[in-house]
Amino acid sequence: MQLNNTRLKGAVYAALVCTLLTSCNRQGSLSDEQKAEVGRIAREEIEKMLEKEPAKFVAAIDKAMQQQQREAAQKVEQNATDSQQKFWDSKLIIGNPGAKVRFAVFIDPRDPVSQKFFAEVMAPLVKERSDVCFFIIPVSIYGAQEGKPSEQTSLTAAKALIAATWQSVEKALELWKLMQTIHQEYPTTLLLKHARDVGLDIDKLKNDIDSELAQLELVKNGQFAVDVGIPIQLPVIFILGPDGRMALIPPFVKERMVPVVNAVAKGKPWQQGVSEFEQQEGAVGQQEGAAKETTAPADARTEETIAPASGGTAENPPK
Repeated sequence: MQLNNTRLKGAVYAALVCTLLTSCNRQGSLSDEQKAEVGRIAREEIEKMLEKEPAKFVAAIDKAMQQQQREAAQKVEQNATDSQQKFWDSKLIIGNPGAKVRFAVFIDPRDPVSQKFFAEVMAPLVKERSDVCFFIIPVSIYGAQEGKPSEQTSLTAAKALIAATWQSVEKALELWKLMQTIHQEYPTTLLLKHARDVGLDIDKLKNDIDSELAQLELVKNGQFAVDVGIPIQLPVIFILGPDGRMALIPPFVKERMVPVVNAVAKGKPWQQGVSEFEQQEGAVGQQEGAAKETTAPADARTEETIAPASGGTAENPPK
């Protein structure tokens, strides 16, 4: 097995050198020459491992990275659990605040993935079920882009969503829907037109967007995101488990989210909903595969069965 992944080697090299230097420094300070020697030894050892057992080496690195990701996620979940009341203090709520299944979501109103999750998951779920609600925390991950007026960025959109909520949650959500129809620049003139279309007081909205209160609210949300330790990718979705703890979940499509909701509504861990969905999906796949096998022409089935014996593989039968 040949492995020529320079970036992987570099990352492992840096990690190993850092570990070695830290260990050595505990015994006393190192000279520049000694540090260079540590680096040389580390690089040689990495090359040896990659040459002898590259698959095992890469698997070990992958396992270590997965463990690191799990530990990071657990820390984020603990932070969110400790400060969960800040989620429930949000005024931008989709659904019944007293619903049994509660989600908390950090979104950027101009982020395409956040918009898609709102349109295809949050809104339909709340429309179909009374036991689900989403507490929304608007933030701005794009910020004031260099060289562009601030009204063309997510900053103004996020403050507009906050300010619109002060007038009406329902109208704020309608405004967000209209924001989703614009995939590039979003000037204030168009934002105010959309606000008028959904029945918001645009004079008040404009003043509120420019107010110190809206800016402070956005800064507070951003600081909350930093304190929780969320990754930069949005949306970031938490679900309140039956045990009272906040759990990070992926932005599932609606079909995968429904079993998650069902599980938590029954007092079960959200992962059980994922497992049940995957089991059902696997069962359906097996049934479809069996149906295709049954209806396939006899000669085609025979050829597929004997392909490996004639010099090919199951994946690449000889022609």
